[in-house]
Amino acid sequence: MEKMKEFFNSKSYGFYVILLTVLFTLFTIIAFFIGNKEGYVSWGSFAFMLILIVGDILLIAFKQDNYVPALNFVCSLFACGFFINACYSYIATVMTGIDIETFSVGFILSAIGNIFMLVLSIASVFTPLKKKELN
Repeated sequence: MEKMKEFFNSKSYGFYVILLTVLFTLFTIIAFFIGNKEGYVSWGSFAFMLILIVGDILLIAFKQDNYVPALNFVCSLFACGFFINACYSYIATVMTGIDIETFSVGFILSAIGNIFMLVLSIASVFTPLKKKELN
């Protein structure tokens, strides 16, 4: 318990931005499985979200925190890119009203999750991860 307290006391608010990024990535993965039968699902996006979560856990476990923001940014950027590429035809279908006329809840949740995941990963690049020691 003392080691955990010491671990979190040494972290700055940038570390918590990274944890929020991981939580929104998990949220987006859950939304991904809500709508996996829809036309907007991309397995490439899912793979990059999974790499983001596993990579963050491994880098934090091996005390390589300085590389986590870069990994978050790259993985979330590719995940959002694959999501946008996959949902293009889905959005076109809804807008023209060919087969479906409204966006599904899974799509809306996936879009919200992808946006927050990308914005938080960009913010994590510019926030400090460790508290500065005063001498």
